Amino acid sequence: MADVGQRGQLILVTGLLIAVILIGLALVVNGAIYTENLSTRESSDEPREALEQRHVTEGDVQSLIDTANRNATTDDYGVVRDAFVDGLTLWADSQRAEKLRTGRLVSTELNSTTEGTQIRQTNASRNLTAGGSLAGDANWTLVEDTTEAGPFVLDIDRASLLNITDFDTLSDPLAAVSDNAFHVSVETPSGTWEVYMFRDGTAGEVYLYVVDPGDDIGALSNLSALVSDSCVAGATGSSATIDFREPRFGTDATNCPELGFYNTSVVGTDHHIHYRNARTSATGLGLLGETDRARGTYELVVDTRADRTPYYGPGTATNPRARSIIHAVTVDAEFRSDGVVHGSDEIEAEWSVVK
Repeated sequence: MADVGQRGQLILVTGLLIAVILIGLALVVNGAIYTENLSTRESSDEPREALEQRHVTEGDVQSLIDTANRNATTDDYGVVRDAFVDGLTLWADSQRAEKLRTGRLVSTELNSTTEGTQIRQTNASRNLTAGGSLAGDANWTLVEDTTEAGPFVLDIDRASLLNITDFDTLSDPLAAVSDNAFHVSVETPSGTWEVYMFRDGTAGEVYLYVVDPGDDIGALSNLSALVSDSCVAGATGSSATIDFREPRFGTDATNCPELGFYNTSVVGTDHHIHYRNARTSATGLGLLGETDRARGTYELVVDTRADRTPYYGPGTATNPRARSIIHAVTVDAEFRSDGVVHGSDEIEAEWSVVK
């Protein structure tokens, strides 16, 4: 009987020992799983935090550009750039101090800035002739050798546009339109686009017709063909808006696919932008003298320093005006955590606000 009791005790002790071992293994395995999950969460959170920091940097740098440009009162790019650099330095220092409190390191350093030009006419009753030393020129160049204009928006008084009513009575109505209608000419090394604007005084509608490189208005069969191939702005409102970058046209800024050429075929290449026929002689149209062919406002921002000859300075109320702005900025941004670099990028931001 004693042997039986001893064997029972041995079995009981062995069972308890096995249970303790299993519990220990479970704790070890659970601990490993927890540690792995925690590590996975931390490693996945850190890249996400770095991406968020990149988005913050892009947005805040863009805001700093907007602020420096809005507050600029001279045409001196150095002054505008210095104001931006001061703002960027303060912002970068505050970001660094904030992240250090959480064991992170953020570094943001200026890489480059690109000078641009803001061109504006704000007097809605003025025609679209040149200013400055070229004041009154009806055919003139707004900017040469730019690679991107944007925003590029005109708001044209409908009543100032060429009225094609009864043009069918002329011997060559299509030539009368091309010789007298206001148009924007966009010239590239591969060809020139011409954007004509005119109106029908009877119907009250305004038309926009785009001539592609190599084409000619005179090649159309008649005036009806010109009108039918145009973007049309309805007969409401006192002005029509032309937005080259959207691209839109009309009182309600409806889509105008014909203007899409600028985004698809021009942006990124060196090109010139001209205004043509801002005023023309009325000879041949049954009238005498010269008359405006377009009045209104426009805003144009380009990624180069435009020639200031046809413009007045930013300190005057005379139109049109030009001033230096920051068009784009690149910064080098780095985000570190526990000695690991989670982001080291060149970030670019552009001016987003026209004021």
